[in-house]
Amino acid sequence: MKNVLKFVLLVVAFSWTVLVQANNIVEPIIKIECAEGTSDLTLHLANLLNERTSIVLKDVNGTAFYTETVNNKASFAKKMDLSKLKEGRYLLVVEHERIECIQPIMIQTGSVEVLTTQRVELRAPAMEFIENKMAIQLAPSPKAKRVRVAILKGDEIVFTTEELLTSSIKKQYNLNNLHDDSYMFMVTVDGRSYYKEFTISSNSWCVDTLLG
Repeated sequence: MKNVLKFVLLVVAFSWTVLVQANNIVEPIIKIECAEGTSDLTLHLANLLNERTSIVLKDVNGTAFYTETVNNKASFAKKMDLSKLKEGRYLLVVEHERIECIQPIMIQTGSVEVLTTQRVELRAPAMEFIENKMAIQLAPSPKAKRVRVAILKGDEIVFTTEELLTSSIKKQYNLNNLHDDSYMFMVTVDGRSYYKEFTISSNSWCVDTLLG
């Protein structure tokens, strides 16, 4: 079939190294509060590391009432007056390269309630080049997770593996055996995939940003 991926598993060619170390992942801080008896919602963001962050307030049907993109900032604060919105349930979604936060809120006449127990956070694994290797480390988690790692070249899977990892382990994948070309490094955790594009050209490296 035209769209069937060609599996070329070069398992032997891609050696890996496991390094156990203390967790050193810096995570963004996302704080969402409401002032009692008002229709104001306050958002505080810290540890953004100058990375792109998007903010969307939408209803349960996906209609957006507020959007903003934050670039090149270490922190950000915003106070939103929601008094003109209809009563009902809404979602405040904050998406950063390292984490996505989905915070349900309830708007009633003259008040806003942040449903903190229903907050969902999806954390991206850290991916970085160390010399000629790609290193990954999971976001902090008390449980080991089933992780799939793949290297893609167009519609071809050059390498893939699946294993159980914890956030205390940094794992490195040797890329020396790749030919000059453009590739996509993919890490799938909890059913969600994260990507980092890179290009090899005469032993030089060009790395693009992490894509969620």
